[in-house]
Amino acid sequence: MPPAPERQLPGARDGQPLWHIDVAHGALRLTAIVLSLDGTRTIRAESRGAEHEAARHGTAVADDLLSRGAAEILAEVQQAHAAVEGIQP
Repeated sequence: MPPAPERQLPGARDGQPLWHIDVAHGALRLTAIVLSLDGTRTIRAESRGAEHEAARHGTAVADDLLSRGAAEILAEVQQAHAAVEGIQP
């Protein structure tokens, strides 16, 4: 299995990003989506290929998400979560 995208993305937790893996006949498809809290921003990434290259697919998806702004969205989610939990003012 590929590394879970949240292991590659700073601040990812509590269901962010959403990801799904399909494996059939040695082929893998990894899809991940990062959503802003208000739903106005969505970043989707996908990688397909051989199951034995799963780690490469996980890294490719994480890199794609990061290159398109996922870290900023995840930081906002983390900040909002911290405020709700009373960790930050």
